Amino acid sequence: MKNCSFCGNENLNEAKREYIYQQNGKYLQVRDVPCFECEYCKELYFSSSTLKQIENEFSSVHSGNKIIDKKIIVPTENFNEIQL
Repeated sequence: MKNCSFCGNENLNEAKREYIYQQNGKYLQVRDVPCFECEYCKELYFSSSTLKQIENEFSSVHSGNKIIDKKIIVPTENFNEIQL
């Protein structure tokens, strides 16, 4: 990839960012995932092999085949229930 497909900027830098994978109401948060980040708009680009690894890890964790490092509780709310 040479340009950001979102803003057109030519400067994409290697980075490590958090990625949250979601499927059927279940989640997996993965830290320090390698990617490219647009210097201007901060859009992130992950390789297909990286995303496949995360998908496989999700399956292992949610099938009970892998013990996780840490579990977090995240409060959730519907937008129309948020009071201004």
